[in-house]
Amino acid sequence: MIRLTTALTLAALLAGCGVSPIVYKDANSITIEHKNKGFREAMEEARLHCSELNKAVKHQSTDCPSKCISTFVCTPR
Repeated sequence: MIRLTTALTLAALLAGCGVSPIVYKDANSITIEHKNKGFREAMEEARLHCSELNKAVKHQSTDCPSKCISTFVCTPR
């Protein structure tokens, strides 16, 4: 599963879909900065992070003053 996750991440980078900057991450959550229309990519980045920890992802919040900051929580499956 980790190999598939790594391959998908590399494919996205090579296709020109840069990974959003990670503001913070640990074993329980991840916070990502993204453009206003970049939520899907941020959600996918969070899903990949949580799946590497064998957890599911849950969107917690998004704040968009000028750039968006989204926080996702990794929850038990």
